[in-house]
Amino acid sequence: MSAKRFNKKQPIPDILTLLRFLIKRRLVGFCFIVIGIMNIPGIIALPSTLEDITNSVIKNIGVMSYMISALMITTGFALYIQEYKWFKIHLRHIFGLSLLLVFLTGLLGLFSPSLLIDSVKLDASSLTGEYGKYLNQQINRRILWSLSFVFGFLLVWPYTSLLFSQKIYKIIKLYITFRNISVCLRYIFASINVIFKSIKFIIKKLAYGLAQLFPSENIDLNQNNSLNDIPDANIDEEYPVRPETKLSEKVDTSANIDKTIENKTPKKIKQIKMDFESSVTDWRHTSDGWQLPPFDVLAETSINANEKVDNQARATLIINTLSSFGVDAKVVEINEGPTVTQFGVEPGWDIKEKITPQLDSDGIQVIDKQGEPLYKKEVTSRTRIRVNRITALQNDLALALATPSLRIEAPVPGKPIVGIEVPNSLNSIVNLKKLIENEKFHSFKEKNNLPVALGQGVSGEPLLIDLAKMPHLLIAGATGSGKSVCLSGIISCLLMNHSPSELRFILIDPKRVELTQFAKIPHLAFSEIVVDTDKVVSTLRAVINEMENRYKRFGSLKVRNIQTYNEKYPDDPLPYWVVIVDELADLMLSASFEVETQLVRLAQLARATGIHLIIATQRPSVDVITGLIKANFPTRIAFAVTSQIDSRTVIDSAGAEKLLGRGDMLFLSPNAQKPKRIQGVYVDDTEIEKIVHFWTDDKFEELKPEKQDHLIVEAVIANEKIENNKMQKTDDLYPNVIELISELETVSVSLLQRKLRIGYPRAARLMDELEENNKVSPAEKGQNLRKVIKNDSSNNLDISNIEDEIPGTVNNNIRNDSDTIID
Repeated sequence: MSAKRFNKKQPIPDILTLLRFLIKRRLVGFCFIVIGIMNIPGIIALPSTLEDITNSVIKNIGVMSYMISALMITTGFALYIQEYKWFKIHLRHIFGLSLLLVFLTGLLGLFSPSLLIDSVKLDASSLTGEYGKYLNQQINRRILWSLSFVFGFLLVWPYTSLLFSQKIYKIIKLYITFRNISVCLRYIFASINVIFKSIKFIIKKLAYGLAQLFPSENIDLNQNNSLNDIPDANIDEEYPVRPETKLSEKVDTSANIDKTIENKTPKKIKQIKMDFESSVTDWRHTSDGWQLPPFDVLAETSINANEKVDNQARATLIINTLSSFGVDAKVVEINEGPTVTQFGVEPGWDIKEKITPQLDSDGIQVIDKQGEPLYKKEVTSRTRIRVNRITALQNDLALALATPSLRIEAPVPGKPIVGIEVPNSLNSIVNLKKLIENEKFHSFKEKNNLPVALGQGVSGEPLLIDLAKMPHLLIAGATGSGKSVCLSGIISCLLMNHSPSELRFILIDPKRVELTQFAKIPHLAFSEIVVDTDKVVSTLRAVINEMENRYKRFGSLKVRNIQTYNEKYPDDPLPYWVVIVDELADLMLSASFEVETQLVRLAQLARATGIHLIIATQRPSVDVITGLIKANFPTRIAFAVTSQIDSRTVIDSAGAEKLLGRGDMLFLSPNAQKPKRIQGVYVDDTEIEKIVHFWTDDKFEELKPEKQDHLIVEAVIANEKIENNKMQKTDDLYPNVIELISELETVSVSLLQRKLRIGYPRAARLMDELEENNKVSPAEKGQNLRKVIKNDSSNNLDISNIEDEIPGTVNNNIRNDSDTIID
């Protein structure tokens, strides 16, 4: 073998190849463990050379040699178990621990005990050897190793350090004020005053006692007594107990005032940038501790500087146009939205009058001063203008307003008016940041599980929906009308408010370019976005398996839905799954039966398990949006379509063909009887990149949930088994058919129906099997009869060998050649 290798003239490995072969994590870790154990003083009897090295180490670092040995052994175990990548991840902690060791070395270097470690005395240097003595020789070195504790603590525990510094800042800001300083100074001066007065009082009492002990000084005793009586009274007046109580009451009242001020001024929660200068408590986070993207990743609302159209003039033009056609109406409200302006028109009255001549008491017609006869008018009927008279003038109103399209909503839901929606001359962009920063969205988010800001209505009000209550969404519209932008806005809104432990996505993108920006987010349930149509069936089957597993878990725990389960078991919650399909038409062309069956099954059953569907298509025809799919998707969004037929296919009413495009949509809710016109949210590529960059940061590397790719593998195996069973399965009547056609020259499907007493579908399938097995001739155009193909060698077919001709069966009568030889 060595000769063969020598003849091949393989190149000699270079030094880098040898180093890669030798330097392996287990070998390096084992070496660190051995060196660490050998470095422990007094554990192993070492040779003289190694013992000198150990003594020099002890002499330089003292008791820190034990710490170095422990670190080497710990590093060895870490290398033996983990890989080098672990050190790269925890490089900050390693550097911080090194700084803490420097601080510990300098701190222990202040002491010089008479300690003997393995024949090395530390009384001449310090407890940490020469290095500790060196760190304490000068004041600047002491300052350096003292600062190493601060920086080491910051590196090892950054969040705790920031929180600690924030607390210190708040304490300093709260207590170091002019009022507190004045109170402290007042306390100090009062204490000094009390001390001096106490000393004075003690001295006077001592003097009075000495005067009583020496009666020879009676001459001045009375005078002193009289003098002492006065100071005693003065002392009682100057040093009462009440001033102390007054001071304490003042301090308590100031503290109470501070507390009342704090209670009256609530602390506002401010959204800040994701930096380390602010407190961690001010960051946006979920209930389970995940950090959410800041609002700064979203762009600000662009202000339109162009002049607005005079809506009052357009309202007057609408009234004049209607009155010119004999329709009495008035504009009662004007709602200006981002795309269209809705004019609320209130229908007037259709009054019928009767004109009769005015007669006097004698029955003669009354004549005025000019000689003209007078008439009187009587109202015979007063009826309201019919709504269809206004809707019939839609094209005339569009001509008068000089607009390409105009939509009339008759009536506006909840209002006794007819809404005439006129497009604006310049559309304004609906920004996602403006909608989710609103207090209305925050209150809506607290009550719902999957809130989404979809857009703004014609009057500027935000449209907020809950994906968990819809429970599935169907989006349809022509190419370029805004479907993919709508999907990006929904995904971005969910990413801004949900963590990977709360929400998982399954993205199916047959076009390969619409959802690729979200390929790296940790919210994906599987490792990648599904772009191949061949994998769609397996992916949907995997989602169905997850749904069935959840139902089994709910059944065993006596739980109805995912919300109840997460409330009962908060330690092991289940995340919501959102399945997004960007183009349904392509999937229906490739595998219509499988895709439709699986989507309908998910739409019917997956709501309680927290799995929701969002499907988009650009061809809203009946062969793509079938009756079963349409029945199970009550919530629908219709963008601009090409015809009224497509509009009725999506939202069961006309109107989508008159939309303006570029995010203009009709939203049909399950609770609403009519679709609502809104302008969808626009999220540009820069905002999406910032959101994705936030979730793909290294700080979430260790928190990313595991992918569920094993479900796809199980689904692929199950699909292969089903296909194999279909290929191997043969009809039970196939042997009877073989026996029947053995006596015939021609055969037809109707003949098989009569003879075998079966239906047409089964008879046709039997005929197809006969054609596949070359028993009958292929069908000719215009003829139903098939010729029976017989073997020339034997006119009579052996019925016992029929099983050999059936695919998937084995004839037990056939013997091997080896059996024949033995016989």
